[in-house]
Amino acid sequence: DSARIGRDMTVNFNRKGELGGVISGLYMFANAGIQGQARMAQALAHRRVWQAVGYLAAASVLSTLYSILAGGEDESGVPNYMKVPHWERDKNLIFMMQDGTYIKVPLPYGFSPFAVIGSRAISVAMGHEKPGKAAGAVINSVIQAFNPLGEESSMLMDLVPSAIRPA
Repeated sequence: DSARIGRDMTVNFNRKGELGGVISGLYMFANAGIQGQARMAQALAHRRVWQAVGYLAAASVLSTLYSILAGGEDESGVPNYMKVPHWERDKNLIFMMQDGTYIKVPLPYGFSPFAVIGSRAISVAMGHEKPGKAAGAVINSVIQAFNPLGEESSMLMDLVPSAIRPA
């Protein structure tokens, strides 16, 4: 039982399903991505995981608030935090320093949408981001987090099999 539980804690590469070989042949790491999403769905069935997700969103609100207030701003009044590329803000907790540099703490895979909700909510509440743009960022974060084929620059590239992507 211990060996089975240990093996099933993450990705079990022996478990593939009927089309697993075909999908893995077309898209690298697709099996791991699909199983990772299944594990995420199983985890979200538990109350304690939802508590942790709530704490993550709250931590994101606090780190964003701190970064906006303590990170300084440029001559036009735009906080330095808002100049950090959105892909870094959406995948990490950012802590701005007064000189405009920052420390980033990577978010756990699959849980970034919950942090994006928190950070975008506070940036909208403080008037540094428009609600529509924030909503789009949250939706994009959910799509990227639950895409078992990985992240690409465009949705079209997600459909292109791994073997021909370099071309």
